[in-house]
Amino acid sequence: MVIFMKQILFLFLFILIPATIGCRSSVLKTEIVLGKVTFNGIPLPHANVKFFPVSSGEAQPSYAITDEAGEYRLQTLYGAPNAGTTPGDYIVTITKSEMVSTGRKMRDSEGMISEERKPKLVIPQKYTEIEKTPFKVTVVAHKKNIFDFELKDNGFE
Repeated sequence: MVIFMKQILFLFLFILIPATIGCRSSVLKTEIVLGKVTFNGIPLPHANVKFFPVSSGEAQPSYAITDEAGEYRLQTLYGAPNAGTTPGDYIVTITKSEMVSTGRKMRDSEGMISEERKPKLVIPQKYTEIEKTPFKVTVVAHKKNIFDFELKDNGFE
């Protein structure tokens, strides 16, 4: 019985307490990040907004989807919903695609015939690629972090 009690005490002191302390220290300290995305002056609904850290460290990859008014509120993968992201420098990409018909018919596993559809990008590709996007921002601790993004279709792409 004494050995059993020592094992329980060991488990509690050397495994459970450090584990719970470690969990508390891993909570992200985020800053609210929000804004609006427009395309040729019109709000862009249902677009994916992604923030990629410029360098490794405290900054966390983050994402949002714009609402009907083109507004977004950022969150990290591991943070609370709509809680923002950690301070740091970010490259921002924005993507939006819609399903369009290819003009071909296809038969599904149940024998039903339907139109084949594929995704089509509805904004210029330069906004979707980390290497080409013009959007770079700095999220600052204890400040308002509001970033609006105006996408333009220059007709070149």
